[in-house]
Amino acid sequence: MMRTYQWKHGRRLWWTRLILLPMMAGLPLTTQATPARQQQLLLQGPQGGAWYAAGKADASRARYLILADQRFSAAVDRLREYRAQDFQVTVESVTPETTQETIRSIIRQHADPDSFVLLVGRCETVACDIITEEGDVYRTKDGKSEKESYTRQYNSDAAYADLNDDLVPDLFVGRIPVETTAELEAIVDKVISYEKGSSLATPEYLFVAGSEITPEQRTEQPNNMWKTGSYFDEQLIPVVEGEGTVERIYCYCQNTSDGCQGNTDQLVSSMNNGASVVTFMGHATQSGIENQCCYKDSFNAERIDGDLVNYGRYPIFVGFSCNIADLINEEYYLDGRKSFGEEILKIPQAGAVAFVGSSATTGLGVFDAFAPSFYAALSDPSMHTLGEAFCGGKRKGGKDKPKMAERMYQQLQLFGDPALRIH
Repeated sequence: MMRTYQWKHGRRLWWTRLILLPMMAGLPLTTQATPARQQQLLLQGPQGGAWYAAGKADASRARYLILADQRFSAAVDRLREYRAQDFQVTVESVTPETTQETIRSIIRQHADPDSFVLLVGRCETVACDIITEEGDVYRTKDGKSEKESYTRQYNSDAAYADLNDDLVPDLFVGRIPVETTAELEAIVDKVISYEKGSSLATPEYLFVAGSEITPEQRTEQPNNMWKTGSYFDEQLIPVVEGEGTVERIYCYCQNTSDGCQGNTDQLVSSMNNGASVVTFMGHATQSGIENQCCYKDSFNAERIDGDLVNYGRYPIFVGFSCNIADLINEEYYLDGRKSFGEEILKIPQAGAVAFVGSSATTGLGVFDAFAPSFYAALSDPSMHTLGEAFCGGKRKGGKDKPKMAERMYQQLQLFGDPALRIH
């Protein structure tokens, strides 16, 4: 039975109308984000991020804390031994009865600013912060716009990364949301394989743009689409261009004559061929990419387990869409499977090596705050770990877009090892 802790609750997301709804209505979202690759990223701590520098003395190595249930001990020991080559590693046992306050106390005891913290297990094993979200959305039915109110909870690990509760992450925190030792072993295998042979030295970036509307809606709402292709082209691809190759799979369904340019088969093929960073932006559910006018064959938790055969070519998967990293609302999942973010991580010898995505209903404003600095970090050879890039995206995004800071800080989750070496 899941233990629910509510540190923060009753947040009314009055800005949902301002950010999420214009996007759903197909209105252009103005952004001032025009990042240069050499911008001040605010990523590196006092050690300069050189976590893997050769010949470091033991005393100067960064701290790495693993919090896990004892039933995962065999797989945790293997990861501990591997990480001990570069870090001061500490393993602390937790149980489903361990409270969030106790976990935070353990973290404070063993972690300095810019240390790494890995949570092993789902929220039932290592408690998540459970946040209640309330707001309004407008949905179009029979040509009319109707307001629907909602109340929903979502999981967050942001509080574990924040030592002083100022909405700025101080630590590099990730979660491996597994239920069995076999699942953890499969992920540890992928992490070690990735670092030994598949870093971002020569990255292949895949950008996948989806649409909000169905084919049946196109004639009624020709402009009701997610303008994600334009956002990629104008804001994110210029950040990484020149640092690797770029592939686009875009879904354009602005009118009936456009047809569908991208499809699920192309996405699967590109991942199987070795895409390094896969970014999807568009409509999705907890289970994955659903109900896309161009993605009629859903790219969801059920399909990825059978179609992905990318052994040894594991990407970092970024899902800029609603609820795709949800760990607690299992009544919404199909066929008893878990959320897309954890499913694509847990596939043995296939799938992704890490996942970044939102656990809540969200909008383009959240991603626009986070993404430019995050992708600049991924393409910067001086950024050594995924945790640095993830934390840096939140740090700079919160500074540049303060209105989005709290939502971005709480909603975006990192599934995987935050010390994953990317350069």
